[in-house]
Amino acid sequence: MKNIIITLFILFNIANAYEEDELYPTINGCKLEPKTSCPKVDLSNQNLSNLDLKESNFEGANFEGAILDGTDLTKSILKKANFKNAKLRHTILKQSNMSNTNLENANLAMADLRHTNIKVTKATNANFDGVNAWAIFAQGGTFDNSSFHGANLNFARMNGASMKNCDLQAVNLEAAWMNKVDFEGSDLSNADLQESKLSDSSFYKAILTGARIHYANFNSVYMQDCVDCPVDW
Repeated sequence: MKNIIITLFILFNIANAYEEDELYPTINGCKLEPKTSCPKVDLSNQNLSNLDLKESNFEGANFEGAILDGTDLTKSILKKANFKNAKLRHTILKQSNMSNTNLENANLAMADLRHTNIKVTKATNANFDGVNAWAIFAQGGTFDNSSFHGANLNFARMNGASMKNCDLQAVNLEAAWMNKVDFEGSDLSNADLQESKLSDSSFYKAILTGARIHYANFNSVYMQDCVDCPVDW
């Protein structure tokens, strides 16, 4: 009987260890669990979808080509990380530090970017369709040729960003700080620009058809060849 109890105890511990490994896998020495610390780890081309990685440290990590759909990275340190070609659809990134990251050609459709810091980020040819980026910090970022169709950028801080040739149709930019932003060639049809601060920005060859511009500040804005810009503002 004693031997049977010992055997069952060992099997129980093995099963628990296996279950924990399944729940929190380890890749390249990094245990993928909440509050993990794996700076500069290489997780490129890995399937990391639907993991709980809240409050983790991935500074300088390589996520190129990785799948992080539905993963929770709330309040994580992700600065200088490489997300080129990564999939971050429905990923929770709220209140995370993503400054100086590479989001080139990344897919962040429907991601949660509320109060996230993505200052000086390179995000060309990226997909931000439908993201919730309330009060995002994105000053000095490069978002050329990216899509923000239907995105919520209410109260966003994006001064000095480059947003050339972007799809900004139906985007919510109400009360956003967008001073000195380059919107050259971008489509802002049906966008909400109410109370947004746009001083010294460029809308060269941009489209504002149907945009809501009540109380927006267009002081010293460049509007040459812009469609439906308030040239008499």
